[in-house]
Amino acid sequence: MDNGTIKEKLRQTTASILENAAFIFIDDDDTMVSCDKFSFTGVTISFTGPSSGRMNLWMVKETIDVIARNLLGMDDDEDVSPIQRYDALKEILNMIAGNLLTSLFDEKLIFNLDVPYLLDQSITPDFADENTIILCSEMIPIILSFTMIN
Repeated sequence: MDNGTIKEKLRQTTASILENAAFIFIDDDDTMVSCDKFSFTGVTISFTGPSSGRMNLWMVKETIDVIARNLLGMDDDEDVSPIQRYDALKEILNMIAGNLLTSLFDEKLIFNLDVPYLLDQSITPDFADENTIILCSEMIPIILSFTMIN
């Protein structure tokens, strides 16, 4: 499968999960924003099965807090704890990864997803990597990378 197809399915899957599970809507246009002014929190998940690899997701705190509130049914004025924030980000990545794998491969194939975990702050997105995509929600970047090993 070519990289362009994988990236398009990654875009579609991510937009669908964010919209349906967390009420985060991806901007329709392809306007690029400078990611330099943002501070990101990242999570990663590995998978094995017919193909093995890793997916990383980086978001800003404000977007993660909206996701946490929406997933947990919290009011907009409620504070999100760091644990709730990180758990919400890991859960969204888990949903994206599972749905992407069934989109890329036969639904009957079995993949094992590891438990997602928080990336060290020193691990930042590689914007030049051919496996990285940048989506925006209200002009705030959401960054994903997807790498298959075999």
